[in-house]
Amino acid sequence: MRKSRYLNKIQIAAAIIEFVLLMAVPSLYSYADTNKLFVFANKLYGEKKYHEALEIYKELLKQEPAAPDLNYNAGMIFYITGDYNSAVIAFKKASCTDDEGMERDAYFNIGNSYYRISEKNELEDLKASIANCETAIDYYKRSISISPDDKILKRNYETATYRLFALRDRMKRAQTVPPRVGKPSSSPADWEKIHDRHRKRKDEDKKTSGQRNKEDKSLREKRRREDREKDAEREKEDQKDNSQREKEDIRKEEERKEEDKQDRTDQNKPQDKASQEKRQEERDQKRSEEDSKKEGKRKEEDRNREETRDQEDRSKETERKNEDRQKEDERKQEDRQNEDQEPKSKGQNDTTKQEERNKEDQRRQEDRKTEDKRGSEDQGKEEARKNEDSGVNNQRKQEDRRTEEKRKEEDKQDRTDQNKPQDKASQEKRQEERDQKRSEEDSKKEGKRKEEDR
Repeated sequence: MRKSRYLNKIQIAAAIIEFVLLMAVPSLYSYADTNKLFVFANKLYGEKKYHEALEIYKELLKQEPAAPDLNYNAGMIFYITGDYNSAVIAFKKASCTDDEGMERDAYFNIGNSYYRISEKNELEDLKASIANCETAIDYYKRSISISPDDKILKRNYETATYRLFALRDRMKRAQTVPPRVGKPSSSPADWEKIHDRHRKRKDEDKKTSGQRNKEDKSLREKRRREDREKDAEREKEDQKDNSQREKEDIRKEEERKEEDKQDRTDQNKPQDKASQEKRQEERDQKRSEEDSKKEGKRKEEDRNREETRDQEDRSKETERKNEDRQKEDERKQEDRQNEDQEPKSKGQNDTTKQEERNKEDQRRQEDRKTEDKRGSEDQGKEEARKNEDSGVNNQRKQEDRRTEEKRKEEDKQDRTDQNKPQDKASQEKRQEERDQKRSEEDSKKEGKRKEEDR
């Protein structure tokens, strides 16, 4: 055993010396070398050789002081060895990362470290112990905000909350009832009563929390069903509208075909090829204008329908928020009533409790105002974006209409140009070449517009 441990120390020392030499000669240093040492340190950590692993982590941190994984692993060793203040510093550095999992775990372990510091300070400085416990709760809340369903995070948060309640209770008694000379300020029986009350309150809170979670889950499912039904209804409405438009377009196309057929067989009109093409061109131009107006009208209807739906959704969201706030106020009032019904400990200060409630109400009101303000700002931004998009779409439509008119004029000039062969095969060939060229232009234009939209 001694020989094995001695050889491991030699390996560790060699690894550290190798790392120092690599740092001294930057040309020899590479990512692979750092990764190799990091893996070796992790192996030592897994073998519970914390001191040796920490030495390597410290050397690596000299090269990368802000590396989240290095700071996190070093923080774990500090925590395990009881150096909680150093653990807090390391975990705070590790929390500065885009990895939500590591950020959550770093916040969680910062809370654990402050909880341990609070335990160490309890006998020496009760006020500092309370402050550290409050800080621990704050970091537990941050970790829960990232993973709301994590049971371990919630369990530590509840444990710290009950500890804070007990510490504040002790502080109030110490401030209101000075201890008598030669006698303890509270008897073991009093402490037992306090613990019993805390346990009972914890069970009641757990039961109430479970019931409320069920109610919230049921409400969320109900709202999801309502949203799905509304979406299905809107989709059905859109399908019906599209089907009606398609039938209308088919009917219009058939009417136009019949009109073209009658024009070609009307004996009261000249039926030479030039006259037929001229009348066809006039009809096509008129129909193009009709189609453009119809398309614009339909798009306007779609926009109006979409805006109406957006307004309905915003109104529904506001209604739900108000409903949630009302439920939150009712639950808060219920919790206060339950708290008031609890037996008051000796020297409990009702004024302090009321002040805490007032502060909490004020914070909630501020949060709601901030939320409402953000909602209004977001709505304003959304309206501005819609107006901007509408302006861009209108500009693009005008540009497309100008391009289409220009192309029609180009086609007309080609058919009447005496310097070009005007037989049917030559006309069709030139038209095909123009259509291919225009298709490429349209494709490039569409790609450019998509890029602008992105």
